[in-house]
Amino acid sequence: MNKGNKLYEGKAKIIYETKDKNLVIQHFKDDATAFNNNPYHHPIIGWMEDLETMKLDDLSKWYKNWYAPNNATLVIVGDIDFNETMLLVKKYYGRLPKEEIKERKKRLEPVQIGERTVNLKIDSKPPYIILGYKVPSLNSKNVEDWECYALSVLSGILSEGENSRLLKSLVREKKLAASVDTSYSLFARNHSLFLIDANPNIGKSLNKIDREIIEILELIKKGKIGKKELKRIKAQVIANEVYQQDSIFYQGMLIGMSETTMGNSEIIGRFVDNIKSVTPEQIKYVAKKYLVSEKRTVAIVNQD
Repeated sequence: MNKGNKLYEGKAKIIYETKDKNLVIQHFKDDATAFNNNPYHHPIIGWMEDLETMKLDDLSKWYKNWYAPNNATLVIVGDIDFNETMLLVKKYYGRLPKEEIKERKKRLEPVQIGERTVNLKIDSKPPYIILGYKVPSLNSKNVEDWECYALSVLSGILSEGENSRLLKSLVREKKLAASVDTSYSLFARNHSLFLIDANPNIGKSLNKIDREIIEILELIKKGKIGKKELKRIKAQVIANEVYQQDSIFYQGMLIGMSETTMGNSEIIGRFVDNIKSVTPEQIKYVAKKYLVSEKRTVAIVNQD
């Protein structure tokens, strides 16, 4: 179905007219659906309706309130002389005045009760499905750090390598999907999303893929995670992290994220040991606790 003129754009959705006067296409915005009172509800650049009504004075006040040296993290990575670099930092940044930074208002995300589902129609995009489960990050309150590392290993079990659970079942054996992947970030400022996404093969149902993913998750919760599988996945998770740090850009980004969100970049050096210490019981625990239907948001895109 082709969309026509835009009838409305709000903070959570865009509505388009169609040739049928009785039908409209609603384009829901992903994080706006998963989160209600979390800053991740909003896109970084802002909603179009906010941009359209914004004035130059609004931008100036925002810049003055937040873009200050005492609210910034400067990361320098590379083959540098520390003393010379600090002289340059002081020369170019030391004269910038500090600002009084307002304390951020604490915003509590209400507990999600029940699954949220959105159906999207996006031009020129192949069908795909995204499952987002609300999970903690290392910055979350009242959560043990090991839960986050167990979620990282669980992500690897699901999609790391050709023999991972999702790839083996959905892509290689049952040929329901052309691709499948997971993602999870340890360093979110607030709670994060554990994402599973898949592109179906031609003629395959997104709903069937969803059911298969649920079955695989249930097997992990109830079944056995073998020593060989766990050892292999841990090695791959660690190797991926180590290889990424070959990039100077990635090193800087990782240091910046951990310092900005947690005020501590030393945690990066403990990543390998924390991954190695994850147990099968911990993986099953976080799967049972977080990867449940009442805590997930499902986005189905361009399903026939």
